[in-house]
Amino acid sequence: MAVRSADARTALLTKSTAPAFHSWNPGAVVVLSYKYVERSYEYSRVPVSIRSSHFRAGGLTRERADMRMSAAATWQVVHSERRRLAADLSVVRDEQWLLPSLCPGWDIHDVLAHLVDTALTSRLSFVRDLVKARLDFDRANENGIAREKRQDPQDTIAALMEAADLTRTPPAHLATRLVEAIVHGEDIRRPLGIGGSYPEDAVAQALAYQLRTPVSFGGGRERAAGLRLIDRKTAAVWGQGDAVEADSIDLLLAVSGRQVDRERLKGSGASRLADTAAHTPTNPESPHR
Repeated sequence: MAVRSADARTALLTKSTAPAFHSWNPGAVVVLSYKYVERSYEYSRVPVSIRSSHFRAGGLTRERADMRMSAAATWQVVHSERRRLAADLSVVRDEQWLLPSLCPGWDIHDVLAHLVDTALTSRLSFVRDLVKARLDFDRANENGIAREKRQDPQDTIAALMEAADLTRTPPAHLATRLVEAIVHGEDIRRPLGIGGSYPEDAVAQALAYQLRTPVSFGGGRERAAGLRLIDRKTAAVWGQGDAVEADSIDLLLAVSGRQVDRERLKGSGASRLADTAAHTPTNPESPHR
């Protein structure tokens, strides 16, 4: 998803290896890139109870937070969501492609092109593209959009369909593919007034991943700190603190830095989550475009 701040790049450049980047040694940048995404991946594997007391799970919370979909099931959801989105967009009018998406700075066609780009992105091409962009995630994303955005949006839809069944991924946790498919799906659908429906277990896994991952690594942990998130459909709970009750898809979007209609969120912590989502820089792509 789109980088909306330089936090990730700044965090990397403050490491002891930063001088190698400043002298622009391409080999060193490749190493830095792999170290960056490797650190993100390894971080995401640390148990929730160790990473943050805000999301120590008990009872149903632990059961949901620790639930893991198999790789095969994850890819099945991702492939299905790509095809469903392509079908939904087949009837979009020409002028609607220029509508702003929920992803700041990108219109509907931009997000679609980004989804094509990420579907084609492998571990090697991720690092290659990052090197070309001089370790600037924003620039790498913009380059990817320019590369995959066709003049006719229908051709971009066709490109997504062609890539729908690919299982390529950058060097990041597989749950990022669920975040990518679901959050960007809503980035597109909601401005167009298209209703989206996603598997509950996939949304829950994407939300759990975002909650345990810092904003600087593409997650949303800080946005939900001190909040108790409750899925109104399943009664699943994540975290401790002021309550926020909503559909899990709305919780996922808010935690991912998307503006969610205030009336969709209920509870004593609802206003805080809505305000935080609206004002915290969105950086959902840092290691996992």
